[in-house]
Amino acid sequence: MLSVSHNKTRFDALTDTAWAVQAPEFRDVMHVFDADWHGIRNASSFAPGHKFSISHLQEPDGELIRHLLGVIYGADIHHVVFQGYSHSAHALVNILARRRPNRVKLYVVAHVATSQFDNSFEPEMLGLLREAHRDGKIRRLASVKPNFRDVAPFFSEILIYNFIPVLPKHDTESEVDPQTVLVPLENTFRKNLYTNIIAALNSTAVNRIISINQPSFLERLRDISKVEVIGYQRNKRILEWMRSVGCVLNVTYAECQPMTQLEAIACGTACLTGPLNLPVLRELPLTSYTQVAAADDPSYITEKLNTLLELRTNSQDKYAALVREYSDTLTLLARDSYRALLN
Repeated sequence: MLSVSHNKTRFDALTDTAWAVQAPEFRDVMHVFDADWHGIRNASSFAPGHKFSISHLQEPDGELIRHLLGVIYGADIHHVVFQGYSHSAHALVNILARRRPNRVKLYVVAHVATSQFDNSFEPEMLGLLREAHRDGKIRRLASVKPNFRDVAPFFSEILIYNFIPVLPKHDTESEVDPQTVLVPLENTFRKNLYTNIIAALNSTAVNRIISINQPSFLERLRDISKVEVIGYQRNKRILEWMRSVGCVLNVTYAECQPMTQLEAIACGTACLTGPLNLPVLRELPLTSYTQVAAADDPSYITEKLNTLLELRTNSQDKYAALVREYSDTLTLLARDSYRALLN
């Protein structure tokens, strides 16, 4: 079926399917996600199955509903997975609960952490999910955050693992500068931009720091001439940067499963993160190189960065094997988690 646009509503748009994992067992699955929530959109886009984007700013009208129902019938959809939740998504759940064929089942995957509950929108949406699940409209809920059932008991125990994107082989070949690092972080408290940049500045192994955002006023404290601010980058361009650097830095205060890390892994580049505490993955050797215990102390990040860059420079085969092992393991975990959700 061809992509159809209704404002931000699109079905199987190329931007949402080009790097998806291909798995025939999920051909009757469709992911519904918000076009403006970029991390969740990427997580949805990389997963196998059909894609349907909506907008939390757009109340579902007759045209959108007819479009959605037409897609469900035309593409023979049996499972609709809402990735994230909004008032617009809730309206669609209520409509589908009344008008969907009996064969179609609804699910929700949450991408929120409790640290985000200061935004009242998040617990409000979980409250709507609780109602929809209680009323039998949603068959099963799962989270990408470990132990989320301890937060919301109406969630299943299933931990969803996000898929790594599948990039064209010719796109993964790039000249790598191991002395350059990429910091693709927002200048916000949660994203921890300053700590990552200071850690990179303190590393003797780093000569160049590529930053998406300006670390405002940091120049008042020290020399930041190594920092090059490049501004917002579209998907293909940011992947080119990820391929060309020695390491990506994404050590933040609160993450579930950062898509930045998964995109970097797809490019063959390791990414530093905070303590993600993901079962199985935390036991892999690469995690010991990339997971930082203290996100608010630059010295911990610098130590991990130096060790990782030394490994990449002096033991390239081992480094590549560790990245490949992480990627292969995560892909298997992601498939199994979605099988469990939809079973």
